[in-house]
Amino acid sequence: MRLISMMVELGVIVGGLGFETEARCRDLAALATTSISDPAEALRLQEELTAQFSLLSYGTGLGLDISPQWDDLLDLVESVRCASLLN
Repeated sequence: MRLISMMVELGVIVGGLGFETEARCRDLAALATTSISDPAEALRLQEELTAQFSLLSYGTGLGLDISPQWDDLLDLVESVRCASLLN
């Protein structure tokens, strides 16, 4: 459920607001990884998610094609989901 709400929030950011702050992107990434018990894996995924959220947000704000970043984000979301299920 947390990933769904995170994706909805990200959709709002990317869908029109753009230029989301780095801190907000970090907050979203931390929220998505709270159920991962391995701290190193959680931190790694947080860093990757933050980078992807930033790319999507800034890319949308600049009117760039963000299709490749969406694919990368979906792969990361699947990684987070799998890591969360291991708990």
